[in-house]
Formats: sequence, structure tokens, C-alpha cells
Amino acid sequence: MKKVLGSAAGAALIMVSSLAQANGYIGVNYAQLEQDDRFFGGEDFDTGDVFVRLGGHINEHFAGELRIGTTLESEEDTGAGLEFRHDSVVSALLRLQHKFGAFQPYAVAGMSRIDETLDTATSSSSSSFNDVTFGAGFDFALGDKFGLNVEYLQLSDDAGVKRIGPSFGLFMNFY
Repeated sequence: MKKVLGSAAGAALIMVSSLAQANGYIGVNYAQLEQDDRFFGGEDFDTGDVFVRLGGHINEHFAGELRIGTTLESEEDTGAGLEFRHDSVVSALLRLQHKFGAFQPYAVAGMSRIDETLDTATSSSSSSFNDVTFGAGFDFALGDKFGLNVEYLQLSDDAGVKRIGPSFGLFMNFY
């Protein structure tokens, strides 16, 4: 927990510094995260999660990013009375990027804190954990300020349960 909070504080300082110099961005992404099934009797299931991304460009090749998200589409088994969701996901990430005109590919890595809940017909249980997050993607500029984002992310691999999947979104630059 202390490492995640320290990483988030460091990322926040980098972003505040960068935003003050007008090199920041904000975005929103929808991720379809697949994970190994621990609850529903299948091989895997997915949740639909939304993330707000706040970032700051450190220089032309590096950016710091803070992501905060939650589940929009929980996994449910109404017959068994089960529902699984991510209550919150907070990630502090560093991006390595290079711009080729309107196209900017990148790799991202950092730490995430994930809070999840499983509701049953009679009870509710919650768990929290921290794990390494990494992925790759690209931004596609639609002009000076706005653009599209596509990414494939492994949010975590906690106790052999991977949370992995594609993400699509929009972003706005502050410069």
C-alpha cells in the first residue's frame, strides 16, 4: 500500500509540474478486462471498466499518468445470485512514447491498487491488492487538442489471476 501511495504521489507531482507548463492531457477509456474465473464456474469472464486518465508529458519521450477507474458492467450470475465488480482501480504509471506525426505508440508500466467485491445472495466479500501493471498502445491525434487511444493492458496478475484486455478511449491535450 505504501509503495502504491508513494508512486501515486510521485506521479501526481510530475503531472502537476507538467500541467503547470501546459504539457498535460486528460482522457477517458473503456476497458474490457478478462480474468480467470474464480466464482462463476467457467474458464474466464470479463468486466467492463471505465478509467479517467490524467497525465503530464515530462519530455517528448516520457509521461507520467494517474488512472482512476471502476466497473460499469459487472459480471453477474442471476441464477446463483452472484455479482463481481471492481469497486476502484488506482494506477500510477510511466509512459515511454515516441511521436510519428499524428500517431504516437507507447509502452506503459507502473503499479495499481485494485479493490473488488463479490456479492452473493446472502453476503458480500471485498478484497484489495497491489500489483504491477503494464501494457502497450497508441494515441492517434485528431487535431491539435483531441485524439483517440487504443491500448492492451495487463492490470494485474495477483495469485495467478490475470486481469488483461483491450481499452479504447478519447483524450484531450492541454497544450
